[in-house]
Amino acid sequence: MTDYDEIRTCCSDKSICRRCWQFIAIAVEVLDATLREDFGYRHLLWVYSGRRGIHCWVSDPDACELPDEARRALMGWIEVIKGSANQAKKVALGTPSGGNARVLHPSLRRALGTDVFAGTSSSSQGSATLRSPLQRAFVDVVLRDQDCFRDRPRWELLLALLPAHETELVARLQTRWEAAPRSSVQKWDDVLEAAARSAERARPAWIAALEDIVLQYTYPRIDAEVTKRQNHLLKSPFVVHPSTGRVCVPLELEQIQKFDPECGAPTVAQLLRELNATPQGESEAHTRGEWEHTSLRPYVEQLDQLCARILRDVRDAKRAAQRQSLDF
Repeated sequence: MTDYDEIRTCCSDKSICRRCWQFIAIAVEVLDATLREDFGYRHLLWVYSGRRGIHCWVSDPDACELPDEARRALMGWIEVIKGSANQAKKVALGTPSGGNARVLHPSLRRALGTDVFAGTSSSSQGSATLRSPLQRAFVDVVLRDQDCFRDRPRWELLLALLPAHETELVARLQTRWEAAPRSSVQKWDDVLEAAARSAERARPAWIAALEDIVLQYTYPRIDAEVTKRQNHLLKSPFVVHPSTGRVCVPLELEQIQKFDPECGAPTVAQLLRELNATPQGESEAHTRGEWEHTSLRPYVEQLDQLCARILRDVRDAKRAAQRQSLDF
């Protein structure tokens, strides 16, 4: 979550709340679609880290057997946000040439949408008309909830990300924003208006710049080093975070959007209270374990269901291989 410190305004450093958790939620939505639709992986397990992040376990046999070279290639393909904290522009997907529109990979286009001008932030319907997850997140989270461009250093960064050759339009925006306070919603509408007034030959450059801004503020920020090597240590589900005491619980995709990192995961103290409150005869009657009497139960059942699906696929694959061998 600290990777979002330059964007979020509600928290900083190791702190996290339900508001900035929305950046995690949108990252999961985009990455889940990428792993399933672009790579064909099926068995994904999202696990809350216990403090300010989330981990993805990909349990497909093909994924588990990937060598380090393939893992690095996969991460290089997914990773879009690059650069240090002192670097203004962190998205470099190429610039239009010859007055033609820039072509993006279908995976990025799916997440970003086809029209960066669609469903402007001040429209009556707002983000309800936006189908792309990143544009919805940009309007709802970055502009409205976080008000990311409220302070001068932050809106100066926004101006620095606009087309460098449009100095006159950028200067007008700066003058307007210095004259009177304007919300991030209003500032973004000013930017869209300036882009709409630009010359036809400059329009592709404006569209590329606006798309890069949306990507820079909403696209998943990944700890790539965790994935690049097979021997990297991973935190297992249900371990306890040493600083917070929260259990690292698995989460379904639809749960992540509403999850509260401050109180959504059980803590060790909470589990002990729940165990102590269980009638003694009832706890002894169960054969599966005392966890059935605690708030861990739904999370354990989720993991059981995933394991059952994996085992079923393994059995089906073995049977298919046996039938094929008998055919010869």
